Amino acid sequence: MNHFKRSILTKNLTIFILFGPLFVFILGAYNKGLSAFDLSEMRSYLFDNPYYTIILVITIYSVFWIKRFSLIFLPIFFLFNIFMSVQLFIQSLDKLLLILNFIYLGASFMFYTFWSDELKDAVYNPLFTPQDIEKRSDYGLVAELTDSKGVNYLGSITNWDKEGCFINILNNNSIPRNEVDFKLKLKGVLFCQKGRVVSNYDRGVGVKINLDKQVDQEYNWTELYELINDMGFSPRLT
Repeated sequence: MNHFKRSILTKNLTIFILFGPLFVFILGAYNKGLSAFDLSEMRSYLFDNPYYTIILVITIYSVFWIKRFSLIFLPIFFLFNIFMSVQLFIQSLDKLLLILNFIYLGASFMFYTFWSDELKDAVYNPLFTPQDIEKRSDYGLVAELTDSKGVNYLGSITNWDKEGCFINILNNNSIPRNEVDFKLKLKGVLFCQKGRVVSNYDRGVGVKINLDKQVDQEYNWTELYELINDMGFSPRLT
């Protein structure tokens, strides 16, 4: 899957991961009475712990590129940092280290929980593979996307949630990029909303709905989502 736009959570989590080795290094330097701003010590710390460095690199890659195996490496990375920081506390029995450990533990748990929910978003889950012959939902929900150049794309919605949907493009060899106007007519009512293409898989795109921007129409994505739920529709393919 290709990704065109990364969420704020993805960026913040990547920064938090990079903070991990710095956090452990600062605690170690504090414990030993060394300078936390000695970059040569920081480099030595990473080179002296090759397994930790490998886990760090894989974790950053898996999160930044929004890979599902990040759910495996992220807790391993967090537990690695917590284990090393707890060892430093045991050596010194310094209450400040204990407090910082609990803060890092709480922040790690919060990020992991939010990240687990992020990977469940419809824009990252097309619910089909390139080998599938039929890539339409049971309900025949066909939407129209219009890009900034006025090019129209018709597509079947294969997955959806409160904040976006995944659409398999039906009428065009190319795919839309960046901001798009989303339109769908259901039960004689036209629903419109601004959105942004954030991902691409096969001939489909994940569209993150901009709930703050609405096309000049009475009915929007939120109302469409509620109507679909009221009709008993759930994301699945034929």
